Amino acid sequence: MGTLAFIWATVVLLGGFSTYLHKVDFWVITIIIFIQAAK
Repeated sequence: MGTLAFIWATVVLLGGFSTYLHKVDFWVITIIIFIQAAK
């Protein structure tokens, strides 16, 4: 699960998909990703 979260974070943060998300959605997804990756 941590690997999947890391891949998703890379795609979202560096892939340019963040421009398509609302800022609140972007931060919620980012927080969830880091919580999951920390497990």
